Amino acid sequence: MRRALGLLAVACVILQFGGSLAHSGLALSLWLAALAIFKPGVLRRLWMPRFWLLTALFALGSGFLLGPRDWDLGLFRVSSEGLVGGVMMLLRGAFIFAMASWASSSLSGDGLRSLARRLGMGPLADAVGVALKLLPELSQRMVVARSLQPVGGRLRFVYGTAVDLITETARLAAEMSVTDGGDEPGFESGLRLPLVAVVGEPDSGKTRTLGRVVEQLRAEGYAAGGVQQPKLMSEGRAQGYDLQDVASGARRSFARRCEDGDDPRVGFHFDETGWAWAAEKIRLAATDADFLVVDEMGWLEADGDGHGPALGSLPAQGQARFVLASVRAVCAASIEKRWGDFAFQIEAGADDAEIQVLVGKLSKL
Repeated sequence: MRRALGLLAVACVILQFGGSLAHSGLALSLWLAALAIFKPGVLRRLWMPRFWLLTALFALGSGFLLGPRDWDLGLFRVSSEGLVGGVMMLLRGAFIFAMASWASSSLSGDGLRSLARRLGMGPLADAVGVALKLLPELSQRMVVARSLQPVGGRLRFVYGTAVDLITETARLAAEMSVTDGGDEPGFESGLRLPLVAVVGEPDSGKTRTLGRVVEQLRAEGYAAGGVQQPKLMSEGRAQGYDLQDVASGARRSFARRCEDGDDPRVGFHFDETGWAWAAEKIRLAATDADFLVVDEMGWLEADGDGHGPALGSLPAQGQARFVLASVRAVCAASIEKRWGDFAFQIEAGADDAEIQVLVGKLSKL
């Protein structure tokens, strides 16, 4: 399916080479229809009515500002050239945004990186991957940021949106730069075991997919250990996470949403004793289980925090053959930089056939 969508994406890009408004509209329609059928989660993330309304108003304003006013539109006389240019800008902008949202998860795997490295362009692939992953994460943060602001007039909304966009972009850039320092004293970068990743964006089903991989491995006779973080949902939003021991099913409270929480990158207040509880489950799994589960690895782990200390001090002698972790797409590159390249990778929401292929590979480790 990924390859078919990739071919369709190339076809939609080629379709727009002629500069025709009709062709651009057709390319956008085809791409949105494909997402609706095969990737509805990506399409839902594009549903930002106020953002698109504001974008459309700016784009259509070109009809008043660019070119000779040669067309009567109701009570107004506008430029047909400027209006067509504005609509074209809107269509192509929506197409690029939709493409980037899909590519942020679908083109971040081992295939792109290995191809780039064979061509001697590894750093470029990493940079493109981070840029693509930044868009959906920034979009999600914008939605949260705007929901916390009081409603004002139109001018105040436009100004507030611009400020939020700059602020959230700066925060993301700062977070990504923090993860570059992987060699602080007292913390060992890299894992002793191969790292297998289930990669996805927020709410894409990483934990659910990881659980299906664990079930398949158990069905093959392998013992699992470690921790999962079941999500607590309310009103369509994650309000917290519990910790669950993969081996026994024991569960305890862990994180609850707090807008001014312990770490501004995460927005949750953590029960500090939960980290020690999770670390003990990770240590026991590395010693006694066939593979170790960590759900999830995100910005905290990329910075050496969170589950990082436990992963960085796994026992030298143990039974576990690999670490199976869910990884947030936007920080996957930083996780690899800190902990080592993924031995294998699968996308959140993978079908049964893809999971079975992965299980076959893991059985050989």
